[in-house]
Amino acid sequence: MICPNCNKIIAEGSETCPFCKAQLTAAPAPVQGAAAPGAAQMPYAPYPPPPLTPEQKYQTLGGLLQFLVVVWKFVLPILSGLLLLYALVVSFSGILNPESISWEGIKPLLSTDITILLLAANAVLYCITAIKIERRKASFLAFWQLSVIVLSALETGATLMFSGGLFAALELGTNVVLFFIWNLYFTKSVRVRIYMGSDAYLRTSILNKKTPAPAPERPKSEKTKVILLVAALLLVYFVLAGCSVNFTFKENAPSLKDAIEARGQETTYTDETAGVSFTIPKGFEENKDLETEEIPLALECPHSNFEVVEYASFDLLKDVSEEEKQHINRKEINNAAFTRQEIQEQVVEDFAAASGVSDLKTTVERIGDYEYYVVSLKQTDQAGNSAECINYVHYYNGYQLLFHYETGFTQVSLDSVKEMISTVTIEGEAPLPAQE
Repeated sequence: MICPNCNKIIAEGSETCPFCKAQLTAAPAPVQGAAAPGAAQMPYAPYPPPPLTPEQKYQTLGGLLQFLVVVWKFVLPILSGLLLLYALVVSFSGILNPESISWEGIKPLLSTDITILLLAANAVLYCITAIKIERRKASFLAFWQLSVIVLSALETGATLMFSGGLFAALELGTNVVLFFIWNLYFTKSVRVRIYMGSDAYLRTSILNKKTPAPAPERPKSEKTKVILLVAALLLVYFVLAGCSVNFTFKENAPSLKDAIEARGQETTYTDETAGVSFTIPKGFEENKDLETEEIPLALECPHSNFEVVEYASFDLLKDVSEEEKQHINRKEINNAAFTRQEIQEQVVEDFAAASGVSDLKTTVERIGDYEYYVVSLKQTDQAGNSAECINYVHYYNGYQLLFHYETGFTQVSLDSVKEMISTVTIEGEAPLPAQE
C-alpha cells in the first residue's frame, strides 16, 4: 500500500507509516458476498421530500386569497368601466326637456345611474383592498369592513327609494350574508394569517379586535362547517329571491319610454265632433279597457289607479226629427234661454234615471272659463261595493259635455281633475267674463 502522507510503499494493513510515522486507518475487510470492486452498483431509491408546512406553503399569495385579489383588482374595475360607459351613452342619448320630466318618468333612469355609480365605488374600494393585501398591509381588513358597511347602507337606501321595501330587504339581506362569509374567511383562514406575517390585521379591524388568530394545526370544527353551510344557503336564497322578484318586476313594469310618454308630459285632447279641447295634466294615464263608443277617453289619476275620470260629449239633437232639423241652427242655439233652475232639474232627472239613485247633490260651479252643473252621488253594485261619483256637466250648442270622476275622492286627485277641466275650450262658445 502507499502512505497517503509521504507517498512511500509500506506493508499492507499497516496502522503507522514506518517512514513518516503518520497514523493510518486500516481498510475494512471485504464482506463476504459483497460485490467485487468495479461491479455495477444498484441505485438507491430516493426518499420523498418532506411535506411543506403551512408556514412554507402560505408565504406566497395563492388559493382563494389570490382569486379575490384578481377579481377585486382587475375584473370588477373592468366591468364597472364598461357599465359606466354604457350609462353615459344612454344618458346622452336620452336627453329630454327638463320641463317635461316627472319623477315617475325619470326615476328608472336615475335609479340605473345611481346603481352603476355605487358599483363603481365598490370596484374602487375593493381594488384598494386587493392592493393592500398584495402589499401585506395590516389595515386591509378594517378598510374593507368600513367600505362594505358604508356602501351597503347607501345601496339599501337607494333601493328603498327607487324600488320599494321588498327590494331593499333583499339587497340588505344579500349584503349581510356576503359580509359574514368574507369576514369569516379573513378571520379564520390560516393562509391569510401566515401570508400577512402576523395577526395584526385582526387587532386593527373594526369588528374582530378580540378574535384569536387561527392556528395552523386546528382543523375546521363541526360548528364552523355548519355555520358556513347555513351562510351559503342563505346567500343562495337571497340571490334567487332577488332574481325572481327582479324578473317579475321587469316583466310587469312599463318601459322608460312608455312611462315618460304616459306620465311625464302634458298632452292635448281634442274632440273634433263636439269642438272641445283640453289639456291632460302630467301624471294621468289612459285606460283603454274603460273606453267605449260613448266614452272615448278614460284616464287613471296619477295618485291612485283606482280613481278614474272619464270624458264624453253627447249630441242632444241627434234624435230630433228631420223636419225639426230644418228649423234648427246648432250655432244659434242659446242655452241661456233656459233658466238655470230648469237645466239643473233636467240634469238631476237625467242622472237619477241613469243611476237609479234619487238622493243626488247638485251645485253650480265655475271652473276655468265655463260654468258646470256638479252632481254628486253614491252607487252600489250587485256585489255591495259602493263608489262615489262626481259629474261635471256643461250644456252648449245642443251638446252635453260630461266629466265623470269616481271613487277615492282624495283632495289631490280632485284638484287634478279640476285642473284638467279648467283648460277646456269650446269652439263657438265665448268664455265667461274674467272673475274679479
